[in-house]
This record gives sequence, structure tokens and C-alpha cells, in this order.
Amino acid sequence: MKHYGFTLAETLITLGIIGVIAALTLPSVMSNYKNKTYVAQLQKVYNQLSNAASQIMLDEEVDNLADSYLSETVIEGEDNSSVKASGAAKFIKKYFKVTKDCGYAAEWGDSTDCFAETYKSLGKTETSSPAISSGSYCASLNTGASICINVMSQDNKEWDDHGYSSVAVDINGKKGPNIGGRDFFTFRLHTDGKLGESYLPDTYHAGDRCTDMGFGEDNNAALYGANCFDKIVGSGWSMDY
Repeated sequence: MKHYGFTLAETLITLGIIGVIAALTLPSVMSNYKNKTYVAQLQKVYNQLSNAASQIMLDEEVDNLADSYLSETVIEGEDNSSVKASGAAKFIKKYFKVTKDCGYAAEWGDSTDCFAETYKSLGKTETSSPAISSGSYCASLNTGASICINVMSQDNKEWDDHGYSSVAVDINGKKGPNIGGRDFFTFRLHTDGKLGESYLPDTYHAGDRCTDMGFGEDNNAALYGANCFDKIVGSGWSMDY
């Protein structure tokens, strides 16, 4: 009776081929998995913030967030130079589950105690302070994300057709990779409760500027995740860059 099987040489060759295929495909698989995880975490923050914006408009009986307490501030300093987003603090504390109160950003780029001190940009090694506006109120949430929101204002006509609050989010707090467009994003909460970097009549998608701007030799916009939020939402919640 004959017995059939693989020889040792055939087995080693097969294992070698499997190893080569795994070495070629595993990095891509891991990258896609991480990106999907980042997107899922970002979407969770998006849903929380969208729901909170809708709820405050119902509670305050307004259809413009600038008419709510989100526009409230506390002005301090001998020359009244310190403006703190006290309305944003009230908003976050009421509609989010805060695990750590990190207070107000003292100056632009202040990481408070909720964000990493420095962030990288897409495809680059240079680091810089996080793009957090002075006076923003910052907190860590029960989801593991950190968020900063600045004053809601309609005084932004130079940059936008509608007013907004600047929002900075690190979807996993101080944990890595601390890269703009991966786990750190900046965008806007508009006065009508919509979220997006730019306000357009029918959509909040600013095209491909996340990568167009971020990978330019002389432009570090993606360091702050600029327009990456819009690109992800506009791509059907996909980090395809």
C-alpha cells in the first residue's frame, strides 16, 4: 500500500512562499486595519458632537448656535487679552461624559493636559504643537478621545460664509501615532450645527486638500489634519489616503 505526502523540500518551499506572501501583504492589511480603527473612533466623536449640537439647539430653543450659550466668554487679563470659551466648557460638561477637565488653552498650540505636546504631519518627521486655538476649552472623554472647542462666533465672514467654533480632536488622546490626519483632526462646528472644515450649501466636503496641502514640500497643513476630516466624510467615512 502506497502512502502519499509532501517531501521535506516541498514543505519548506511551500512555507517559504507563504512567508513571502505574508511579508508583502501583512503591512497593507495592518495599515488598513489601523485606518479603519481611526475612522471608527473619529465617527464616534462626530456622532457625539452632532447629537450634542442638535440637543443644545432644542434645549435653548434656537436655530443658530451663536444665539446659545456657546458664544459666552470670560475675558481676563489687564489688557483684556485673555478670552476663554466658557460657553464651550458648559456645553462639553453638559453633553459629554468628561473624564478629565483640562481647562482652557492658554495660547495657540497649548496642548493642555489632554493632548500630546507635539504632532507629526502625514508622511513627514517634523513635529509641531497641536493646532488648538487660544481660549478653547479642552477635556478628555469617556471614549478615550480628547476634544477642544473654541468660542462660537459669527465674526468669521473673512474665512467662511457662516460662523463657527474651531474644534480640535485627538481620537485616542495622548496615545500614538499623534499624526495630523490619522488620529488628530481640526474642523469646525458651524452655527447651524453642521460639522466640517468648510461650509458649502449642500455638502461639507472640501475636496482633496488634506493630501494636496499636506504633502506639499512647503505646506504643513496636514500637520493639523486640515481638511482631512472633510475628505474622510466625503469619501463615505474612508481614510483612503
